[in-house]
This record gives sequence, C-alpha cells and structure tokens, in this order.
Amino acid sequence: MSNPCSSVVPPDTPLEVLADVLKKAEALITGNDEVKILLKKAIQIASGLDEYLEKTTTQPSPALQELWTRTRSERWHENYEKGITLFDLPVTCITGHVEGQVLRFFARMAKAQRVLEIGMFTGYGALSLAEGLPLDGTVVACEIEPYLEKFARLSFDKSPHGKKIKVEVGGAQETINQLANERQQYDLIFIDADKTGYLEYYKTIIDRKLLAPGGTLVVDNVLFKGQVYGSEEDMNENGKALKEFNQFVASDPRTEQVLLPVRDGMLLIQHAESAEDVEKVETKDDVYSGIFVH
Repeated sequence: MSNPCSSVVPPDTPLEVLADVLKKAEALITGNDEVKILLKKAIQIASGLDEYLEKTTTQPSPALQELWTRTRSERWHENYEKGITLFDLPVTCITGHVEGQVLRFFARMAKAQRVLEIGMFTGYGALSLAEGLPLDGTVVACEIEPYLEKFARLSFDKSPHGKKIKVEVGGAQETINQLANERQQYDLIFIDADKTGYLEYYKTIIDRKLLAPGGTLVVDNVLFKGQVYGSEEDMNENGKALKEFNQFVASDPRTEQVLLPVRDGMLLIQHAESAEDVEKVETKDDVYSGIFVH
C-alpha cells in the first residue's frame, strides 16, 4: 500500500487513471506534433472534469469542509506505525465533496428517515447523509476502526446534524446481522467498506430485509478505477471481488439496479417491482380504453 501521507495521491477513479495514462503517453511521444496536440486535448478533457464538477456543485457545509481538511492533514500512516489505528488507512477512503452532495440529495429526495452506512472512515459520508435527513432522522454508521469514531465525533459535534449519527464500532457483518435480528429496516443504505465483503453485505441486506420496501441501496466504488471492465491481468483482489459483485447483482431477479459513473462508480439498487405491487386501474374515455398501470 502506498503511503497516504505522501503529497502525491494515486489515481482513484477511472477518469483519474485515464488522465494519468494519457500524461504518461504524452511524455513518451517525440516528433509527432499532431499526436501531441490530440493527447493534450484528451488530457484536458479527462483531467478537467472533476475540477469543473467541484466548482459547479453546491459547496459543503462548514462542518464537512473542516472534516475534509482534518482528514487530508491527518498523518494516517504514522498513526498506524505508532499503533494508534488498527489499520493503515488510505486518505482516499474519504467520500469527498461531489459524492457527499449526491448522498445528501439521495437522502432528501427519498425523504429518508432511517439510514444505514456500512463503512464510515472519518464520517464525511455519514454527515452528508445526516444533512439530508429531517430533524428526527437517524444514521447508523458501521465502522471497524475504533480511532475513527473519536476522530469523526469531533466534527459531528460541530454540526447541528451530528446528533443524528450513531456509530457502531465493530465488524460490519456482525453489526448488520444484529440489526437484522432486531428486525431493523432502513430507507437508504450506503456501502463503502471492504470491497471483498460487498457481496455478503448485499446478501444479508436483501435476504434479511434490512432494506425497507421502496428503499434504495447505494454501493460505492463499483467501477474500481476501471478494473471491473478492464483486462483480467490488471485486476487486483478488490477489482475481482467488485466485478463478481456487479455480476451477481445484475443477475439477481429480486432487485433492479442502475450504475452511475459518479467518481469511482455508484450502484443504485432497489427491490424489483412484482406484478402484485403494480396497481391496475381500469380507464375508459373517448381516446383510450384498457388497463392503466401505475
């Protein structure tokens, strides 16, 4: 694993990987001005989109901005070496500005009351979700790293929405099993945890009815730097796990899904609408006669 304290953050999305490859190709080109011009244009398109999205998306709240700054300046690798954290946490785990606003919008559009987050890191996603909830809304955030609960709480306490967030420290699978035993259900569930665990999280959520009827499951990193649709030889363990996960969900008749190319890919999943769920109303007028389904 690369040192997350380094000033150079490795490419983390398909677009960032593409821009990086194009820049390396540009450095190798000599003597062909036309190819250089085309590469330069391609680099501008690939590397300029994220900055444009950041500028044109609603800016984060002061609490989110502070949390972002604290996360980026924390010396995570040193924390691990000193035994402060159990894991060598990469700073790229943070949800980030644009995706955070997407989550806030999802929570608000869904009129969600109860949200479950699997994998919290420093809490940017949890706080973004909380900002989209009503005053009595709740976010249950699962996090295996004890240090992160204390780190996140410092920023949660500075936000009027922080009181909506309850952090469950421990293994996510054990936590969601317990929530299922308690017959808990959630209007919105967000998964952004260990990638090799995604499939089991999904199975538990659907099999044990943690996702409420009409609810939405949002899964992050499903494009995983482009590995899931690239060459097998370029896939690491996480890429292979996410490709398997995507294929499983796509073939599961119990759910419907759409994959959005937001950052590293966000998969939206809902329960499939059965024939019994569809209300049929007989309608008759001068133009149309038959069964109207809605």
